[in-house]
Amino acid sequence: MLSFGRDFGILAGIAAIGCGVTYIVCQQTYETRIAELQEQISDLQKKELQAKVTQRVSEQMEDIAFQQKNISDKQREEAVKQSHIADMERGKAEIERGLAQQAQAKAVQAAEQADQMRIVAENQSELATHNMMEAEKARAKADTLFYLSMGNSLAQSALAKGSVASDISRLLSYASWHYTKQYGGYENSDNVYKALLYSSNSSEKINTDLKGNVRSVEMINIDGARWILGVTDYGEIILYNDTREHRQFSIDNAPFRGVAMLNAKQYAALTSDGKVMIMEFSGARNPQMNLVGVIKLGSGVWKSICSMGKNIIAVMSNNSLVWLDGRSMGVKAVNKLEPRLYTMGSEPENGILHLFGTHGLHYVASTSNLGMCQRSDLTAVKELVTAYFHDNKNSCHLLGTESGMIYVIDRNGRVMNTMTGHTGAITSIKALNQSIVSTSYDHTMRFWSFASMTSIAESIEFSFDAWPLSFVVDNESQMIWIGNEAGKMNRFCTSVSKNAIATQALLNREFTQDEWNYYIGKSVPYRTFMKGGGK
Repeated sequence: MLSFGRDFGILAGIAAIGCGVTYIVCQQTYETRIAELQEQISDLQKKELQAKVTQRVSEQMEDIAFQQKNISDKQREEAVKQSHIADMERGKAEIERGLAQQAQAKAVQAAEQADQMRIVAENQSELATHNMMEAEKARAKADTLFYLSMGNSLAQSALAKGSVASDISRLLSYASWHYTKQYGGYENSDNVYKALLYSSNSSEKINTDLKGNVRSVEMINIDGARWILGVTDYGEIILYNDTREHRQFSIDNAPFRGVAMLNAKQYAALTSDGKVMIMEFSGARNPQMNLVGVIKLGSGVWKSICSMGKNIIAVMSNNSLVWLDGRSMGVKAVNKLEPRLYTMGSEPENGILHLFGTHGLHYVASTSNLGMCQRSDLTAVKELVTAYFHDNKNSCHLLGTESGMIYVIDRNGRVMNTMTGHTGAITSIKALNQSIVSTSYDHTMRFWSFASMTSIAESIEFSFDAWPLSFVVDNESQMIWIGNEAGKMNRFCTSVSKNAIATQALLNREFTQDEWNYYIGKSVPYRTFMKGGGK
């Protein structure tokens, strides 16, 4: 029993311990559970609190959402209202746009119509302007033709008064030039030029007591003074100047054929019997002449002499060409040629010499080779060439012939133009500005215009009592000096404007109204022509 009791006690103790342990375990488990429950309760309380907060927030949000809904509803209503209004406005705008488009279309149509009307108006204006300009041109042309015709008519009236100038002939001459110049006419026309020439007293016949024919006329400079040198086939030598002063010398047995400049003071004169006489001039106011040398060429028919510059002179007979040295007074070269030569002329700027004979005979020589003279017969001109001039300005050759025909030849020998008018052989020919001047055995001198060179070219003709044999142009005074076969000389001014100025200076009165009405016409406004006069 005791053992049982001990065992029981032990068991009871063990049981108690087990119970205590169980209790402790249970207590711990309980406490742990309680703690968990408390934690859960705490979590639940927090969640509940959060739920309440969330609920309150949700309620507030719901209130806000409801308020927003109310606002949104109001805004939607307002938007719908505005949409209706916009629809109405858009409808109005569409109507207005339609009206605007219609108005724009009408405006475009009106603009197009306006453009068309403007174009038509401009065309009409241009046509009217064109017609007006054409009418002005026609009127101006008619006026020009009227005044040019009147200028020519006035010149004819002046010439009808005779070669001795009177007050009325001078008025008519100056008026003819004035209207011809003002309306672009040709001032150098035959009638206008001649009328001024006679009215200005620019044409003069110089009476001399020379016995022989004036074979050659040259312009020379003696110590700065200009003089005209003339030689005759009686050995006479005469000097003239612009103030009508003259000096005369003579050399016995010297039938001069021509003269050529050797240098500034000396001139060489050829005689028909083959002598070249070197003459030296000095003294500007009172010229003196000294014979400083004679070169004898021998027998033959000596025809022409030509200066080639640098103291070289070419002399031609009917069958030879001789080159002379002016310094040594000796012969440099002799060329024997066909015995049918008549005249010669030079191209001084090129040092080329041309020799002409019958039936187109033609030789070309050059200062670069004095011993050679090349034959180059003319193909275009088969008659006798009696006068020659090289026009460097217009790059052509001028050939005057035995029949009076004038040929203008280019560098290649082709005929550029021919001029018919002279009825006798040409004695001398030169180019002067834009004119060709020629003299002939038909007792005339003619001026031909380069602008109208044809076989029927218009020319200004001057008649003389004797054959004009040679002439020279003084470019400074614009005077032409002509020597003739009667031992006389003529001179006249080549400048139309100078003749017009001289004529105006000689006017002593104006047209009377009756004279104006008769010669010019009542339809032309009266004007004065005297120097210093008004319109």
